[in-house]
Amino acid sequence: MPNIEIVGFRSLSGITEIKITKLICSKIPQVMEETVITVHHNSQVLGISEDIQERPYIRVASTSKKDRKAAELINKELGLDVEWLHLDGFYEGKG
Repeated sequence: MPNIEIVGFRSLSGITEIKITKLICSKIPQVMEETVITVHHNSQVLGISEDIQERPYIRVASTSKKDRKAAELINKELGLDVEWLHLDGFYEGKG
């Protein structure tokens, strides 16, 4: 199951975390049944080069390489920065 993390979208240019979540759900409905979405609420990501600027991004992490398609769709369809992490394992709890 992929985990889609929404990081650094604290109402940047009117794009809220809720809007980003809804956009992602509309673009990748084929994997949404098994997807977990984690929102880092009010988080801020800063890029530091010549000046400091906000650099929000989406992280998609999964044990299945097929879920990389979700990361690619988010990047291409929504034009957002996406980090793809292929995990070695996931161990589900009994809770």
